[in-house]
Amino acid sequence: AVQKSATRWLEAEWVHIARDVVSIAVEDNRGWYVTSAGLLVKLQNLSASKPFDYPETITCDLHLQKITSREGLLWAITTGGTLHCWNSNVKEKKKSKNKWEEIKLEENVEI
Repeated sequence: AVQKSATRWLEAEWVHIARDVVSIAVEDNRGWYVTSAGLLVKLQNLSASKPFDYPETITCDLHLQKITSREGLLWAITTGGTLHCWNSNVKEKKKSKNKWEEIKLEENVEI
């Protein structure tokens, strides 16, 4: 990590946002995290002056373990070791479920 601010990280005021987080992904104005229970949580409308927001749990039938994102496209690894992709920018007709697409890997690929 590169510290661009004159304020040292140890001297900065840290705010507790969540517990039991196992993975995070941060974009320009939103962040995502996965809990140890496998839940996916979204924080949106983030900025330097507002680095956290009210967390929104995203309904998902998958038990997630790791997550990464870019421009709203999320890539996740489940506890079962499968890789999935979801475009969070696409609004689903049914609000209760989001369409995760499983990415099939070749047999010799390890995650």
